[in-house]
This record gives sequence, structure tokens and C-alpha cells, in this order.
Amino acid sequence: MGSLYDEDEEEIEESLTDEQAKRLTEWVIKNGHTKEEAYEALTYVMSATVERGK
Repeated sequence: MGSLYDEDEEEIEESLTDEQAKRLTEWVIKNGHTKEEAYEALTYVMSATVERGK
């Protein structure tokens, strides 16, 4: 039986880069961090999500 992640990989990445990415960026900036730090946090979350899905 294949992983659900394999079948929906693109959909998961797209949903992460849309609403969740926007929210994460806004949250990081609201808490006094820079856009660069928001980008680093987003990159970390995306890579962790990909690793978890393997």
C-alpha cells in the first residue's frame, strides 16, 4: 500500500505555500521578527513536512 503523501504530494505543498505560509509569515513578523526570519521559518516548516511525509 502506497503512502497517501506520495499521491497528494503536490496538493500538500500547494496548500502549505498558500494559506499556511501566509499565516506563518504574518505571525513571525507580528512577533517582532524580520521577513528574512519568516522565510527561514517557512523553509524549515516545509522541509520538516516533506521529511515527515516520507
